[in-house]
Amino acid sequence: MVWTEKHDMLLCREIITTDPFTDIKKGTTQRSAKWAAVAEALVAVKDIDVPFRVDKRAVRDRYNLLAERMRVKIKNEEKASGISPTRSEVEEALEYLIEKEGASDEIHKNNMNRKDDMAEREKAEEVRKMAMESLGTTKRRKEDEKENSVDCKQPKKRRSTGSETVAFLREKSEKERQGRAEEMELRKAQLELEQKKHNDFLQLLQQQQQQQMQGFAMLFQQQQQQQQQQADLLLKLFEKVEKK
Repeated sequence: MVWTEKHDMLLCREIITTDPFTDIKKGTTQRSAKWAAVAEALVAVKDIDVPFRVDKRAVRDRYNLLAERMRVKIKNEEKASGISPTRSEVEEALEYLIEKEGASDEIHKNNMNRKDDMAEREKAEEVRKMAMESLGTTKRRKEDEKENSVDCKQPKKRRSTGSETVAFLREKSEKERQGRAEEMELRKAQLELEQKKHNDFLQLLQQQQQQQMQGFAMLFQQQQQQQQQQADLLLKLFEKVEKK
């Protein structure tokens, strides 16, 4: 299908409403389902000259194309000093969606890096623990051999070699638990901020639509008044002609 400015505007509005980015990893079935929902909503639009004939791939590809053009435009504007560009509704929506998509992808990327780091730390700690246990076993065996050779009736007290390791692991586990809790709080705050931005933008769009509808209503009323005035004027002219 041929995309127009109105098609792009409706596409961006529906993407904002459906939100295929928040808490959804790129390339997953969940995000694919969101794109399918966007396509279904657009196909159902009736008040448009050229109806939508799209599927989830078409809307996703169109958004990616528009988003890439917008990224280039933003980059060029940043290079030019003293420019305060005026954004169209489509551009404002794209700028918002690009920021939202980037924040979502960054969160998932950081989570993956943290998981990899945690796996490496757990593996290293397991090797260290095994080495400590092996060292403790060897030391206890040597102490037993020494005690048996001196006096089997008066065994010496052995110091627990595993207590320090257990304490270290307990402290490390507590720190990691605290770190995960702080990470969850930070992620929650980020999501709340993104949701607030999302709600604010939707409210702005609704206000703009209401203002447009009010403007159309006023224009229609003015046209009605003008037509009535013209009709009254013609009626008066006819009355004058009939009197003559």
